[in-house]
Amino acid sequence: MTGIRPLVEKEKGDFLMLSEVVVYELKRMAIGLLIAAAVSFAVFCFIFGYENSILLGTLFGAAVAFLNYFFLAVYIERSVKKNKNAALSAMGGGYFLRMVFIAVMIYLAIKSNYINHWAMIVPLVFPRIIIMILSAMDSRKRRVQEE
Repeated sequence: MTGIRPLVEKEKGDFLMLSEVVVYELKRMAIGLLIAAAVSFAVFCFIFGYENSILLGTLFGAAVAFLNYFFLAVYIERSVKKNKNAALSAMGGGYFLRMVFIAVMIYLAIKSNYINHWAMIVPLVFPRIIIMILSAMDSRKRRVQEE
């Protein structure tokens, strides 16, 4: 099975698989999130001064953003193997669960004395920005290769 890697063994002989393309995109997102989180942390420290809660908030937010992206990738991989109605249902259910996950994580950050909730919330918008940047970079790379 080239191109597909086992992620988690659910039951004997039954694997949740992610294609190499998805793993590659997850790695790119992880790198982008680390860079964006570092910039965000620096900005928060410049404005408010260093606090451990800002560091924890930034790390927690970046982790939640990555997990949200990871769950999206898993739901997409599973949905493309189903018929149209089952795929739509799976994606809708996945979207709802991902939003509940994010809401619970934000709630925990707000209730925690150790996490700056603003530093946690800001990284949640980073995946969209990273996707736009990576898309522009890929588009530029394709144009250069075509010339």
